[in-house]
Amino acid sequence: MKVKHLLLFTGLNIALLFFNSAFALTVVDSVLFNATTNTGGDETAGLGINFNASSRVFGTDTIEDAFGNNNGAVELTSFIFEDNQTADNGDQVMGNGETVNFITWNTTQAVAIAGFKINLTGDGGGPKRATELVRFSVGGVVVDFFDNNAGSGSVVRIFSGGVVTGNSFRIELTSTSSTVSSPTSNGPRIFEIDAVVQVVPEPSSLLLFALGLVAIGIRRLH
Repeated sequence: MKVKHLLLFTGLNIALLFFNSAFALTVVDSVLFNATTNTGGDETAGLGINFNASSRVFGTDTIEDAFGNNNGAVELTSFIFEDNQTADNGDQVMGNGETVNFITWNTTQAVAIAGFKINLTGDGGGPKRATELVRFSVGGVVVDFFDNNAGSGSVVRIFSGGVVTGNSFRIELTSTSSTVSSPTSNGPRIFEIDAVVQVVPEPSSLLLFALGLVAIGIRRLH
């Protein structure tokens, strides 16, 4: 194959690769964080061990419910923190007077993650049991922080610093006030916490390189 044809062919292939990957989605591993103790009607067992929480609603709820367990003590598939909390005060600073809830856990081996997915839902989509601030740490280092603003549903977060590797994890949450005028709140509810294990970035520089090869190839054809 002549050089000019090779340049054109290579450039077109790289450009095609760009268009295929530019719209790629994040890769969520719904098993990796799951409890090793999951069985039967639970989600597939993962690498999660040593679960600990700052509190449990009624003092009995099952932390593993947020990690694939489907037979929890209070609600079958979700974990809830204790009630009568001091609600988030809206100043975007975690721990400045409000109750900070947390879950910590380990994995049986070090894993590389690029982010996480969390499903947070208040009662009926309302403020009761909703979540405000969320902070995620790996190996004692904070890698993500965001304001959920009482939102209900799944949120996918990608670490701004890139992929991190570790086997100890901590997620912290503050709660939304149950009513507009009340400084107290009910414990936040978590349905699921999953790992994001890969992100396919938009290869803009690769696209520019490919288009350059195409341009050179076309120029040499003439």
